Amino acid sequence: MTPRLDSKSNGVETPVEDPVYSVIYDNVNITADISGLVTELIYTDHEHGESDSVELKIEDREQRWKNEWYPDISARLSVSIGYADGRRLDCGDFELDEIEFDVMPDTVRIKALATVITPKLRTPRSYGYDDTSLRAIVQQVAARNGLTVRGDIEGIALDRVTQNHEKDLAFLTRLAEDYGYAFAVRGDALDFHSIATLEAAPSAFSLHRRQLKHCTLSEKSEATYPDGKVSHHDPDQKALVYDWDEKGNIKTGDTHALLKRAKHRGIAKRKASSHLHQADKKQLSGTLGLVGDTRLVAGINLDLTGLFKLDGKYHVTTSTHRLDRSGGYASEAEVYRVVAIHSLESP
Repeated sequence: MTPRLDSKSNGVETPVEDPVYSVIYDNVNITADISGLVTELIYTDHEHGESDSVELKIEDREQRWKNEWYPDISARLSVSIGYADGRRLDCGDFELDEIEFDVMPDTVRIKALATVITPKLRTPRSYGYDDTSLRAIVQQVAARNGLTVRGDIEGIALDRVTQNHEKDLAFLTRLAEDYGYAFAVRGDALDFHSIATLEAAPSAFSLHRRQLKHCTLSEKSEATYPDGKVSHHDPDQKALVYDWDEKGNIKTGDTHALLKRAKHRGIAKRKASSHLHQADKKQLSGTLGLVGDTRLVAGINLDLTGLFKLDGKYHVTTSTHRLDRSGGYASEAEVYRVVAIHSLESP
């Protein structure tokens, strides 16, 4: 395949190959059937709290999608994107979530989600988990939803955790944010990964400013804090006391009083550290875009260079890959600069 030159790379001519993709619908490869009809394919990959998704926008001038090709709302899609030379991003498996038809011009938009929202995941439940651990709770919730846990979860000892009329997805999201984890459901897998471990991993690759199509980074002080406190009940003092997590990397800001309670000091400090770090991610964060790159996925680190004081190691929280007829293949990411996680030790 003969590469073309990208004329939008900040004055730098970059060889760009024509992208390729594949779409498998209920175990049938329909790529050849729809390749002349697809006007846009978008894959969005989230590290935490949201489902990965894929969207297809398709021409329907012959009205086939309203007739014999009418999609089954329970159908499964498997999608990959990349280049003919073998560079491919396996986007994963998805279940149809929404079908939207438009007329004049006739198009159909198909959206599918990686998180299959089963009745069990949708059902609010109240349950108390006693004398257990973070790892055991995650495994228990995964088991009752038929999911396999992926990730090295600490055995943080917990006296009692209450799920109070919460859906399992919301409950696990809360636990992840309290203890410094990224959580997502992808197909039959429940991903629960330590943010500290993810940030400590080596950068997957480096990007110089000349390789970027666009980049916007913002530094904020209002959402960052030098320290924070979480309350816990001290059985010896028989009173509510506060534990602090002090940080040296934030020079401005007020104390972050978290509306969290903990049974003992170790849990209180862990929650304080985790929530402070979530706030600190906003200190220097933003978005960047480049020519389609199959390496750009949520959860990795990358190095930005050529930006002087903005150079550094950045963590990717969301990546978006977009293929369309007019612009070829482009990738975007939401990122934040990695800072040290202070005292994120096990209680």
